[in-house]
Amino acid sequence: MLKPLIGILVILGTIIGLGFYNAKADEVFTKGAVGPVYKIVTGNTVCSATSILVKGAEQINTFLTAKHCIDPNNPTGKLVVETVTDDSETTKYYDYVTLMVSKTSDLAGIRVDDKDFHPVKAVVADTQLAQEGDEVYSVGYPLGGSRVVSAGFLGQKERIMHPMGGLKVMQRASTLVDSGMSGGPLYQKTPTGYEIIGVASTKSSANDFMNHFVTLKDIKNFIEKGE
Repeated sequence: MLKPLIGILVILGTIIGLGFYNAKADEVFTKGAVGPVYKIVTGNTVCSATSILVKGAEQINTFLTAKHCIDPNNPTGKLVVETVTDDSETTKYYDYVTLMVSKTSDLAGIRVDDKDFHPVKAVVADTQLAQEGDEVYSVGYPLGGSRVVSAGFLGQKERIMHPMGGLKVMQRASTLVDSGMSGGPLYQKTPTGYEIIGVASTKSSANDFMNHFVTLKDIKNFIEKGE
């Protein structure tokens, strides 16, 4: 009886071990998707922003966020880098300036000029591969606290009244969106990594299935054409 029992325990241990292994976030997501997302503070407003690579400005620290996070009367603020471990906590602040805001969607671009700051840059998708029902991921700082990653499912696009006024086509998804997560990215997973397909814009008071993100089309128009 002892040998079969040992064999069963070994099999169970292997299954459990594999389960724990599969549950871990992969390195590409941790560094390439979570790492580029930062907290930004403008006056009393806390939001999220993502470091992105802009063609022609590879050496500049450019970040994508939501337009409603920017105070038009004071388009500057602080980008916050927090590192928390069991034993210590460090916080660094970097000044940012607003590069431009969209005239047609809830998007803004900001810049950090500190040359000692070298954030990992997230990838904006060329094409949205994720379809309705596919798993997607959002990253941000809910209620201005520590960073949170949320998995959910992509919904349909719909035309709604967006935060800056007027009707706009927005992307629905069931990932977490809360105050402080505005401006944070919505990612799709591809064979080569994680790519931005949306930017958090509005949260429904009803449930998480009603959260809205700026679409990839609007993001690309903003980055490439300044629209």
